Amino acid sequence: MKMVVAVFPRERETEVRDLISRHGIHAYTEVGTVTGEGITGKKLGNVTWPEKSTLVFAVVGDEEKSKFISAIKECQERCYPTEGVWACVLNVEEMVS
Repeated sequence: MKMVVAVFPRERETEVRDLISRHGIHAYTEVGTVTGEGITGKKLGNVTWPEKSTLVFAVVGDEEKSKFISAIKECQERCYPTEGVWACVLNVEEMVS
């Protein structure tokens, strides 16, 4: 199993949800507002750096991992480079559900 973690601009939430659904992922967790700093700048949700991001993650098998990554890549292609869309894949040793 793998955990896919993705971060994208809060303004793209609806678009990313649609992309994830269209790629066949129907089980994921979304953290509505996250802040931080990266190569595209600061997104701290304050007066100086007003932007915010959203974090989505899912524990999936290999096939679903590929679908999830495809959805995020499609989002990257639609976004401006400064919007800061990224994803990573982590190994999951065990899951209790």
